[in-house]
Amino acid sequence: MTLKDMQYFYTIVQEKNITKAASTLYIAQPALSQCVQKLEKELNATLLTRTSSGVSVTAEGKCFFEFVERILLEQKNFQKELIDVQNAEGGEITLGFTGTQATYVLPYFLPAFESRHPNIRILLEEATSNDIEQRLSKGTIDIGIIHPPVLNPDLDYFELSRDHMVVVPRRTSGYEAYVRTHKNQAHPYIDIEFLRNEPIAVTQPWQRSRMITEQIFTNAGFAPRYRQVSRNISTMDALAQIDYATVLIPEKQLSPALQKKGYFLLEEPYDVPFSFYVAVKRDGYTSKATLRLLDFLRGICHTF
Repeated sequence: MTLKDMQYFYTIVQEKNITKAASTLYIAQPALSQCVQKLEKELNATLLTRTSSGVSVTAEGKCFFEFVERILLEQKNFQKELIDVQNAEGGEITLGFTGTQATYVLPYFLPAFESRHPNIRILLEEATSNDIEQRLSKGTIDIGIIHPPVLNPDLDYFELSRDHMVVVPRRTSGYEAYVRTHKNQAHPYIDIEFLRNEPIAVTQPWQRSRMITEQIFTNAGFAPRYRQVSRNISTMDALAQIDYATVLIPEKQLSPALQKKGYFLLEEPYDVPFSFYVAVKRDGYTSKATLRLLDFLRGICHTF
């Protein structure tokens, strides 16, 4: 049994299909099937069973997969340590980010960091906050930039930049009666009661923006009327532009059209920050390159 065999088996389980795994690994499917047969013979156990859609893991296969995960993580940590010994000023960092951060976060730090540390290579992996948390825990991502709430207890994190959910009401909703102004605050607020019977558009339940929206309504003590559920904040932005529904949307992600249309803040008892967090795995080896990026990010917290 070799590390390559373990990596092949790991990929098959992840893909749940030998053909897809072969494509991911850029090897022929028969070679991958032979690898599974070799492992099963060596372990004297059935690791996978075929299904109509691919393969499923047996109880023995699940046990072996967990062992493989630990071995591959240790291998990755060893490679990081070896790079630190051989090249203290260089290294490689895998950085996980969500799609919106390509516009609102990465430009604020990545070029400056790469200019300061030209020998450090950064690999970018785009994924959802949920996927990034899982991959941080498994050690396949070194640093993740995610939205709250942080669901994985194995992660350490700090706030890089703060954003807030704001309300963009329909023009015909009668929102004007709920508008409030606060002393020393240039931007107006809207009374949370406006949202009690107002049809709103929200993101999917598994998305962090939806979780934050749910926290807002929990703080308010009532359940909202959902008119539309979307996967994309950009779609919600468009729905607000045509007055299809009132939306709660991150302030920094407002389109110029919505900024011109007008939006309102939520008062402090109900406001729940929709921040950008930098997250890392609590235990395990952290490379010198990763530590340099973490220090750099701490130095620019709340500057954008």
